[in-house]
Amino acid sequence: MLGAACYGRAERLFVAMVETDNYLSAVYGMSAFSRSAELPIEPDSVEERFAAILALPSFAGVASRETLRVVQTVDPALPLSEENPCNVALVPLADPGTTVQVFFRDTYASSTPLEKATLFGSPSRTNLAPQVAATLCGKHLMVSRSPAALDWAWENRASLIGAPPQTSGATFRALVNPQRIADLSAKHTAFAASVFNTARFLKDFETLSIDVNVDGQALTAILRGTPKPDTPLDKIVGARLLPDGTLWNAIPDNAFYAYAGASGPERHWQAYRGTAELPVINPARSMLPPQAFSGDRALYLTLSGSRRGLRLVQIEPVKDRDAVKQAIRKLHTASRGDGIVLRRGPPRQSGGVEIETYSVSVTPAASQNSTNAVQSASLLNTILALFLKHAALETALVNDALITVVGSPHSFSRELTADLFAAKPMPLHRMLHTQSRALSAEDMAIGGKFRASALLRHVVTMMPDIKPEQARRFPAEGDGAFMGLCIGRQRGLSTAARFSANEIAALQRANRDGRKVLQEMLFQMFARQMMETPRP
Repeated sequence: MLGAACYGRAERLFVAMVETDNYLSAVYGMSAFSRSAELPIEPDSVEERFAAILALPSFAGVASRETLRVVQTVDPALPLSEENPCNVALVPLADPGTTVQVFFRDTYASSTPLEKATLFGSPSRTNLAPQVAATLCGKHLMVSRSPAALDWAWENRASLIGAPPQTSGATFRALVNPQRIADLSAKHTAFAASVFNTARFLKDFETLSIDVNVDGQALTAILRGTPKPDTPLDKIVGARLLPDGTLWNAIPDNAFYAYAGASGPERHWQAYRGTAELPVINPARSMLPPQAFSGDRALYLTLSGSRRGLRLVQIEPVKDRDAVKQAIRKLHTASRGDGIVLRRGPPRQSGGVEIETYSVSVTPAASQNSTNAVQSASLLNTILALFLKHAALETALVNDALITVVGSPHSFSRELTADLFAAKPMPLHRMLHTQSRALSAEDMAIGGKFRASALLRHVVTMMPDIKPEQARRFPAEGDGAFMGLCIGRQRGLSTAARFSANEIAALQRANRDGRKVLQEMLFQMFARQMMETPRP
């Protein structure tokens, strides 16, 4: 089906085709989600906004039970703009097109005949597109803001309209050209390139499809694809790099943030990773070769032992115990450029485990534009200093795993390591499987969750001088967000992300009712931190 779409006309390139069973199912799904998530979108306006995306004045005359498609194309010879790339909506009609034509002529004051379509302009409402090209094609209306894009779709109308519907059953289903999507998304994902190179990741797909399901409970996005041969992604899929199964059990149920996954001894994921590393939790890796670690890793943020603070825990299975044991005794000697200073303290014992301890402090970043040793106030370092004040880094080898804990002193406790990898009824990978059927627990290579509203509520309660009436402005938390990536046995890869509606609603209420409280408390903390920062 995509053969003609991709190569039918050389001057425009196919980007993606999105379809939904009918416009009513999409409108109902988005309305239910916005209502449950308490988003500032009135349910009555969802249909109007959806019509605006399709460049329609209204849904009058549109068949309510037929598949609706939107095709996106780009002209590589023109700069990117609001009309490049541009969509072409393939709208099924409930009548021969009389109702739609009447609405177009009543809504737009001018109409100009083109070779294959009619160009409408001078809309009567400001929320409509300034110009729209539309033409009838059998039982469908083809409509676009770009006459050139509409001409391209007209030339390929047989393959675009006649293609069989996709069968995943999601609210929105998309077939995409990975190369074009990567090029178009590069500027939007540049800020995250230091963490993960999304553009290169997408370019290494040979085929790619995306499903988005929207209902009253959650918004779920599922990506499925097959990699190009001889790419790093193909090597990852071929090697089936799955983490040690016991690592999923190490994640506590009450974690605010949790991640577990495998990169493998050959570190294929390095091709997509950026240069950014978590500045505090990973000091031993810079001092050791990759062969010292298995490549698996679990990381989570949870309550401290006193339940009044936070602790960040990382667990890494190791292959060279002696080298790792020597390295964790010399973390304070590692060269660092992030302003974080580790000072070694006396080792201690807990439950028969020898724990290396380091105090953590953060210094302002040095100015790069001055020959003097003038220290500039770094926003990142100031935030780190707020939450790492009086913090300690404690690390030890336990059962061939390196455990590193950042939190208040003595956060590394016997309770942390007791039954560390013991089986539990619902480990992280099985919990993610219950969130989305696209995630197979047996094939999961990476999994994670993030409970932002619960973390925000806890951070507020642990702020100094917080009053009970202020804390009550932050409501009970939602169910959070979940993500997983699975490597199938048939040279396929799938990833799913699920955002709970009640999580977004909890964040909305926190923003509405507690924003002033949070601003006041953060200002007090910043002011106190700046007053205590030594001047050079």
